[in-house]
Amino acid sequence: MILTLGLKIISNMKNSVIVIHYKKEIPYAVEVMTEDFIEEETIIRIRSVIMVERDTQKGIIIGHKGAAIKRVGAEARKDLEYFFDKNKST
Repeated sequence: MILTLGLKIISNMKNSVIVIHYKKEIPYAVEVMTEDFIEEETIIRIRSVIMVERDTQKGIIIGHKGAAIKRVGAEARKDLEYFFDKNKST
């Protein structure tokens, strides 16, 4: 139960980053599912899948040369590091 709740929290945090960055373009047609969660001493490794309703939305999510998905990943990573207290540099 706790693991399922944790995975849902991670998915919701990543989904909220998508909603912020994509505004009205596609956020309501997106779902984030967390597939792996491996916690180590100083890092948490998370693998998530972003699902869209239509194939045409994949390009919007990825962005030109992957810039949009990179921005989403970086911001979600920052939020999750804070949430799990894994960022030792701050």
